[in-house]
Amino acid sequence: MKTTLLISVVAALVLTFAHDGQGLRSQAPQPVQQADQEGIEPQTRGPVHEAFATPTDADPHPNLIVPKAPPEPIEEAPPDQKPEGQNVLWIPGYWAYDDDAHDFLWVSGLWRDVPPETQWVPGYWNEAEGGWQWVSGYWSVAAQHDVQYLPPPPPSIEAGPSAPAPDDTSVYVPGCWVYRETRYLWQPGFWIAARPDWVYIPACYRWTPAGCVFISGYWDYPLARRGLLFCPIRFTRAVWERPGWVYQPNYCISEPALEASLFVQTHFRRYHFGDYFAPQYATAGYVPWFEHRAARNVPEPLFAHARYLHRQDRQWGQELRDLYVERSRGHALRPPTTFVQQNQLIQNITVNKTVQINNQTLRVKDPQALARHVTVVAPVTKIAEINRTNIRLQPVAKAALPVERKVATQIREVATQRRQLETQMVAKGTAAVRPTDRPRTARLELPKLAPAPAAVKAKVQVPARPALPQHVERPAPPHQPVKPLRVEPKAARPATKGVPTPAAKPTPQPPPAAKPTPPAPPAAKPTPPVPEAKPKPQPPPAAKPAPQPPPAAKPTPPPPPAVKPTPPVPEAKPKPQPPAVKPTPQPPPAAKPTPPPPAVKPTPPVPEAKPKPQPPPAAKPAPQPPPAAKPTPQPPPQPKPKPEPPAPHAPAQVKQVTPTPHATAVVKPAPAVQPAAHPAPAARPGPPPQAPVIKPAPAASHQVAATRPTHPPAAATPAPAPRPAPAPPPKKRPDHSP
Repeated sequence: MKTTLLISVVAALVLTFAHDGQGLRSQAPQPVQQADQEGIEPQTRGPVHEAFATPTDADPHPNLIVPKAPPEPIEEAPPDQKPEGQNVLWIPGYWAYDDDAHDFLWVSGLWRDVPPETQWVPGYWNEAEGGWQWVSGYWSVAAQHDVQYLPPPPPSIEAGPSAPAPDDTSVYVPGCWVYRETRYLWQPGFWIAARPDWVYIPACYRWTPAGCVFISGYWDYPLARRGLLFCPIRFTRAVWERPGWVYQPNYCISEPALEASLFVQTHFRRYHFGDYFAPQYATAGYVPWFEHRAARNVPEPLFAHARYLHRQDRQWGQELRDLYVERSRGHALRPPTTFVQQNQLIQNITVNKTVQINNQTLRVKDPQALARHVTVVAPVTKIAEINRTNIRLQPVAKAALPVERKVATQIREVATQRRQLETQMVAKGTAAVRPTDRPRTARLELPKLAPAPAAVKAKVQVPARPALPQHVERPAPPHQPVKPLRVEPKAARPATKGVPTPAAKPTPQPPPAAKPTPPAPPAAKPTPPVPEAKPKPQPPPAAKPAPQPPPAAKPTPPPPPAVKPTPPVPEAKPKPQPPAVKPTPQPPPAAKPTPPPPAVKPTPPVPEAKPKPQPPPAAKPAPQPPPAAKPTPQPPPQPKPKPEPPAPHAPAQVKQVTPTPHATAVVKPAPAVQPAAHPAPAARPGPPPQAPVIKPAPAASHQVAATRPTHPPAAATPAPAPRPAPAPPPKKRPDHSP
């Protein structure tokens, strides 16, 4: 429903922009018919010839610097039809840089009704530091051959009208700085009476490499009466390099589409037409023409005049803004971006009476009005049916065509002369580029144009130049030099996408996933810890040993079986634990110490002390005293291992292992028996009596690992049975203590 209303708004705007009489024919515009036009693609969007319209800026700034040089100008012939007017002149085209395509396109020449008492000074491409820079053309006072290059003016202090408008038909002209003798004076702004057939262009400056050129205010025609504007051309190949080839423009830009899709490119100081509604163009310097300001709080003269023409329609300005907003959001139909797309769109509207917006197919109630609105470019023979009726075409006499081409050649010679003149001034250091520089004057040989016929002059009543306010002294803001912006090469833009970076990020992540697998090697690393077992305190601080303790802790579970069976049901608790697979992984660590079978077996206890504090490694020899107790299968020596429970040092070992507090009580005697650790090696032959060894679970586990190369757990299971026999010796333990 909302889209349907927007189509109605578009149709209403079209009716205000275009004539209500004859509508668009049912047939869409036909492609170029000349055979020699092959390789030429008309553009439905692009720059507007600056001789047709140029935005007004309060402060002069240099244009963008582009990375490549333009091609040589092509040979261009004026069309054989031109609009009626007072002094219609053919002005040749030029190359313009398309920052969207990163390439040059040809801005076609145009038929222009020359503003009264002015003369066109064309622009040119100048080689600048790091690239090429376009120097804009301008309308100069007629027959003025001396050009004065001024130092850059101070920043504008215009803030809008200080007094209300005298009436609804008045237009405000912004103030500007004017150079007098040796300094700049401020010329205040003023109100003038608006005129339906004339637009007043306020005074402003144009930047050049040799200094700033002051352009006096002048009267110009409205857009609908300025002439015939031809669309830009993109050449698919260098057809202009063929000998004797001449390009003749054939497709014009319609005035209704121009007003409904007009933008100001602030980086190049020029107008653009067409589909620049996407959000990215706003950041690239494209501003709707009704939002551009000639000065602070002062609208663009062209929009101010259009608003004056529609002063009876209070909703015109708001509807125009709504159209731009809805197009930028994709809710309203945008102009076609290519000539082929335009033909397809017109075909759907005029024949199928449908249009697609946001992937929705909608019916069109007024096909002719909408087709007129979306027709951006049309052949010369069809443009009169689309534009307003006050533009009428007339054939150009064959005898007049050579004269028009001669004038176009002279205008190009002025561009070459101007480039050489301003380049020499920069090379000699005579350019007025600093605020303290003096003005410089140079001479340009402008072509002598034939004056307009007297009969035509009688029909035209040019308004008199407005009376300017008196110049006043005003404190000038400090000068702030502006460096020209640069266009990045085409290859530089894709680099900002950053696609490879996210792809690279996941790739490093898999390696960390593989790194968790190394914990298996850490299981093998417990063997090196055997030497490191002495400084074993390091594992507690380091998180890495955390994975290692589990293997070390696996031996610890055997101690709980040894301890648990002694106080309560010893045999029953160890039985559930042996079923646990954890003791089975323990044999691998025990097997690792086995490689040193004979002498190294005492050392394996030290690795088992790894889970327990390293000082206990000495205590682990203490578990070896239980082996000494093993040689003492005799009842008295076995009580000696029983004193091991009182020893307090083993609890620290158990704190590292944290699984068995009971084992701590059992291991405590180990430090007490540590002095017996020396005899313990001698008592190692005692490993056969594994039953007493079971009480100090750690030592029993070590002995089992040493005695059995294959399955110590099986031997460990019977060990609990002998444990009841050692129980009586504890009773004798007090006898042994004395």
